[in-house]
Amino acid sequence: MKYGCVQFNPTIGKIQNNVEKLFSLLKKNEEHLRSVDLLVFPELVLSGYNFKNSSEIEPFLEDVKNEKSPSLSFAKSVAEQYRCYTIIGFPEIQKFDDQTSYYNSTALVSPQAKLLRIYQKHFLYDTDKTWATEGKGFMYDDSLPELGPISMAICMDINPKDFTAPFEKFEYANFIKDQMMKESSILNSKKQMPPLIALSMAWLLCDSDCLTVPQPDLMNVKYWVARLSPLVDMEKDCTLLIANRWGQERDVTFAGSSCILRIGHGKAVVHSLLNATEDNIAFAEIND
Repeated sequence: MKYGCVQFNPTIGKIQNNVEKLFSLLKKNEEHLRSVDLLVFPELVLSGYNFKNSSEIEPFLEDVKNEKSPSLSFAKSVAEQYRCYTIIGFPEIQKFDDQTSYYNSTALVSPQAKLLRIYQKHFLYDTDKTWATEGKGFMYDDSLPELGPISMAICMDINPKDFTAPFEKFEYANFIKDQMMKESSILNSKKQMPPLIALSMAWLLCDSDCLTVPQPDLMNVKYWVARLSPLVDMEKDCTLLIANRWGQERDVTFAGSSCILRIGHGKAVVHSLLNATEDNIAFAEIND
């Protein structure tokens, strides 16, 4: 399987401008994209992330029932053009009867441009809490045989809940571990494809040296792996796909450093890793 993680610096609120720049980035990487199986985009990649309140993000909310939804239309176009599964982050609006809810979501689209799954961010960061509703729970789906088991998650999902839960509780990692253990009790482990963990992120910069010298934010990469340590310690493998945005947006700076790793058996092997300050795509082919 060949994977791609898109790293991009969107301009907040400039949907069409961001779409055009992303298509340009994809065109530059066309040769690699022709053979990619799964392409992951960052969190809120077309709208931008750092909105101050619900009123400010409202013009950019997308209803998945609307065929003109910018993010889903873009993802479907990419999926169809490159014949790959595509994951994209977007701000979602859901309307049921007289109730309206906003979510920080990701969508999974098939190579045939069919919407397969929606995931709504479960653990909200402070910025999310100004407008978004908490999703009902983490996601793990083993019903897509071409991909194998997959979990979409978004940024803060891998942190301790509200930064108040004990670090060693590892809520997300232990959720995935429990799902893998359940599978093992049902299936012959030799027949199982390693799970995919697709993280769409707008994660903040940790190492400011990355702004002066082109390099990955290794402090963050090490932290991401640490937050998944229950999976690293398993006698099974997982493929970790991290698509993080970069750049400054208002008063915050994002970390980039998008990467593809194989974790398990006590180690984390880096297959692809981008610098903190570049529009680019991390690619890796990992065969089981």
